[in-house]
Amino acid sequence: IAFYGAFDGEDVEIYYNILPFGQSTNIETVGKIKSSMNVSLNPNPADDILNVNLSIQTNKPIKIEIIDIQGKILFANEFFEYESISIDISNFDTGMYIVKATEGQKTLISKFIKK
Repeated sequence: IAFYGAFDGEDVEIYYNILPFGQSTNIETVGKIKSSMNVSLNPNPADDILNVNLSIQTNKPIKIEIIDIQGKILFANEFFEYESISIDISNFDTGMYIVKATEGQKTLISKFIKK
């Protein structure tokens, strides 16, 4: 399977090709996966509060996790109101962290830096 993607500022489109082993392609699209779930983090870098802004149309809860670079989950919670979520990160050590937003089978990963 060969993957490539496009981002137009709103939607992420991931294209894929299914090819026999060893065969090359001229990037003829066999299928397309489109996601309208977007996440933005601010401020980034952050001091005490991280604002997670999600853009998605769903009636399902969104699970937000913050994971350190060793893979330890430092924060996990489900939200039903998720346009703007403020998370207290004042007790986090300085460094880089991953924010994982999951809704059903859709997952987005973003990074932020704690000052």
